[in-house]
Order: sequence, then structure tokens, then C-alpha cells
Amino acid sequence: MKITVMTADEQIVTLDVDRDESVENFKALLEVETQVPLQRQQLLFNGKEMSNAEKLSALGVNDGDLIMMISQASSRKEYQVAWFDPCWHVHHIISWSLIQSTSLFRSF
Repeated sequence: MKITVMTADEQIVTLDVDRDESVENFKALLEVETQVPLQRQQLLFNGKEMSNAEKLSALGVNDGDLIMMISQASSRKEYQVAWFDPCWHVHHIISWSLIQSTSLFRSF
């Protein structure tokens, strides 16, 4: 069956899986497609979080259904700011976790 997954950044992924696949194996397939580690994925189906041990069929997932994926922040704090620049038709994202600050005051 084909399942569509929409990520928080609006990326759309369609996977062809067996209906008796476990959620954990489904997440492993998503990791390959989205580069989001399995441990950071939170999947929602019909507004409910999907548990790793459950099977897709037991959750009522059927061919053509949509699952939402939210990627959780890693252990270190990550902050992102996003905006759309209408003049350039560009979507900007700044990840504050990549910015390093240096001390302005040094002892001599």
C-alpha cells in the first residue's frame, strides 16, 4: 500500500509498504528518504502519535492515507527562524545552533 508522509517543512514522501509493517520499520524507511534519524521522528495518524511497536494495520492505516511527521530537536537546543522574502521568492532559514559566539572581552 502507498502511504504519503508530510514533514513539518512540507516535504512530501510517498512510500510503498506492507500493511503489517511495524511503525519502527516504517520510520527506518523514512530515515532513508528524509535524512531525519528514526529516534527524532514523531509520526501522527489521525491526530494520534504512532508507537514504534505497533503495526500500521493495527492503527487503521490504509492505502492512500496521510501521516504527519514531526522531527524532534536533538539533545542540544536548536532554534530556527524562517521567513519568506516575497521580493526574491525565497524561503530563508537560520539555524541558531550553527552560530557560535566568541567572547568580546579578553583578559590580558
